Amino acid sequence: MRWKYKEEKSFEERYEEATRVKHKYANRIPIIVEKRPESKLPELSVNKYLVERDSSVAQFLYSVRKRLPPMASQETIFFFVGRNMTILSARIGDLYDKYKDRDEFIYMSYSEENVFDMALKWAYKESKSYEDRLEESRSIIKIYPDSVPVIVQKYHKSSLPELTRKKYIVPRQRQLSSFYFTLRKHLKIDKSQSFFLMINNMTTSLSSTIGDIYDNHKDNDGFLYVMYFDENSFGYFV
Repeated sequence: MRWKYKEEKSFEERYEEATRVKHKYANRIPIIVEKRPESKLPELSVNKYLVERDSSVAQFLYSVRKRLPPMASQETIFFFVGRNMTILSARIGDLYDKYKDRDEFIYMSYSEENVFDMALKWAYKESKSYEDRLEESRSIIKIYPDSVPVIVQKYHKSSLPELTRKKYIVPRQRQLSSFYFTLRKHLKIDKSQSFFLMINNMTTSLSSTIGDIYDNHKDNDGFLYVMYFDENSFGYFV
């Protein structure tokens, strides 16, 4: 990707600016944010940011989203460093230490979901009508009012094994981290192998409760749909 900021200023100018800013604001990170050329989202009016080291990607994404026009701000938006997509719980300082440019800036691009072919066809939706799924989810919640119905499916480009069980009834107060380890056991993968969860085209903090996630991201049919994938599927990092 060609960065406009790099074309507008020489390496020496960029390096001098970044080091000056870092000296003045020791706990802040200089970031350049530009739209990916394939994206149909509007351009940001502000491309240069100073962000607290301890801020999460989710917090920074929220501040950037507010600068987009109202309609565009409703889109699912992702941040990338190179071809790697950041997860929302990642710390800005950690990303900077690992991926900063030689000029001492870190360059992040943004795009909507369809740029990297992230669409997923849900097998469960194709196997049952909307009415049947809605009736089933309502029945589950009636019987288990403190739990939510969850469908879990592998991203089609992932090399992870398929789950034999794809439907779960999960307590609302259970953290996503606990459900994550349940899925890991079912997948029977090596302890050293990482995998990730995406909900409604977004990565979600593992400390969130299933109930909160369900309330914010449940489908119209009453199920919560969770996609899992390995780090090689998109080039993700933590």
